[in-house]
Amino acid sequence: MKGIARFLQHATSAILLLPCPVFARPMQTAKESASPKVASLVVCDPPAFQNCHRVEGVTPPRVVHSETPVYPLEARRLKLEGVSVVSLVIDTHGVPRDVSVAHSIADSVPAQHRDVAMQMDRSAVACVRRFRFVAARLDGKPVATQVTLKMNFHHTAGQ
Repeated sequence: MKGIARFLQHATSAILLLPCPVFARPMQTAKESASPKVASLVVCDPPAFQNCHRVEGVTPPRVVHSETPVYPLEARRLKLEGVSVVSLVIDTHGVPRDVSVAHSIADSVPAQHRDVAMQMDRSAVACVRRFRFVAARLDGKPVATQVTLKMNFHHTAGQ
């Protein structure tokens, strides 16, 4: 337990959920959402979630369970920071599907640190797979939506 507390003192992560492909505003959590807002979101047809298209009048999904990604030890040691952009489909049950890296931290670090940066990306993907949501709704029915998450790895200075 002390190791976890020490880790939290040395590293912070932030999570930002955004409609795909725009990176403009954070999504509300279930606790914050008093009245649902209707938006234009990318809705995907089940079961394969391959036919994704923008639809107006969708109530956005809400985060009900999130976690902080593990900040890899080597990345902490090197004080690597960055944002891993993760793309996913939130299915009609609020479960993340088709989780992948849309923009890698490795794209913005020197070549000698790319392997470590890719560990950070893998940590972000593993973390997002454990998230849970209230599914987006269209006409009162749950729909699968494609969204993007920004997972921020930030090393706290002076620690």
